[in-house]
Amino acid sequence: MGQSVSDLFYPDNPKRRNRAEQLREDILAYCNSYDEIKKARDEVLKEIRPRLATLLKNEGYDSPEALDAKVQSILTGDNLKYYLRVKALHDASSDLERTVFSISSYISIGSGVFLGGLALLGIITGGTAFAILGGVGLALAAIGASLVLFSVLAGEQERRNLKEAISKLGPERLNARRAQMMMQAISNWCRYIVRKKEYLDSAVVERNPDLAAEIWEGDFKADFAKSEHRPVVEWLINHDMERGAWTAEDGNWRYQDSGRSFSLVEMGNISSADTTSVSTSATEEKPKVVLQREGETPIYMVVLETAQELCIAEDDNGDKWAFMPETVTKKGVGVELDVQSYLFSIRKIATGEVLHDFGLVSFTPRA
Repeated sequence: MGQSVSDLFYPDNPKRRNRAEQLREDILAYCNSYDEIKKARDEVLKEIRPRLATLLKNEGYDSPEALDAKVQSILTGDNLKYYLRVKALHDASSDLERTVFSISSYISIGSGVFLGGLALLGIITGGTAFAILGGVGLALAAIGASLVLFSVLAGEQERRNLKEAISKLGPERLNARRAQMMMQAISNWCRYIVRKKEYLDSAVVERNPDLAAEIWEGDFKADFAKSEHRPVVEWLINHDMERGAWTAEDGNWRYQDSGRSFSLVEMGNISSADTTSVSTSATEEKPKVVLQREGETPIYMVVLETAQELCIAEDDNGDKWAFMPETVTKKGVGVELDVQSYLFSIRKIATGEVLHDFGLVSFTPRA
């Protein structure tokens, strides 16, 4: 991403832009992966369909409705509420979807890892990652606008916007990664059932309920555990460390109870758990600069506003000036430039008077 004059006084803004874009790209990658895994899973479901009736009968259920009644008799509290909400979405769905929904729920209960609201929604054939995660799409739209428009934002405003975006995208990235891993666990289970079809259809399984239960469960519990909060947080932390990510303002996404974000009640809302409202206090110290022409008295200023091409500052007399880069001094040619390689022109806002060839001899940036 490009840099602006305001970056001289808010030197962490480029890092904020890069981090926000990094989080955005992570979320998009996890959501796209979720959808790809889901499509592959749907193909596997077509193979499973002819056997579903047999599988249910082996477990002692004559119909998906009988299995549904059993699931509801086991669940309690919020888990039961989640199940019923998602079940309502399946009432108009195909028999295949309703059956897979009930079977998946039953297996997860037997594994001791009942699928929460988000994972249950993931079983719906038509749901994409963005539809499942709800607030992610809105958060991505907001950060997309900030990143595109950064060139016309004042440095202080951009700083606030980017800090807020990072604080919101962090938890959403965690949710997106968890959703991806949940769908992977469900997809792996479907493939496992296909591979074990000869056992599930055999008379041996019918006579051995314990063996049937073991085959039904497969590695689902171990796979699903990879989507839980702690292992996903650890994976993301390692991922950021390996690529040298700037995480100074990531906030406390790693400590939040992200299960809250999976509640169906909050679908369509931007996740706001454990994020703080980012604002800049009026008492925070403003950046300071000292501009000087060769052989003249230096001008001390406090920067009031910053934008892509210029900055507005106030001198010790209360006069406001706009200053902008004019040229690069000879000593800066052919070497890596820093702020003191530039010459600036300044314009007195009240009178329009323009002065040229000022060097920035000192500046105190804001992080």
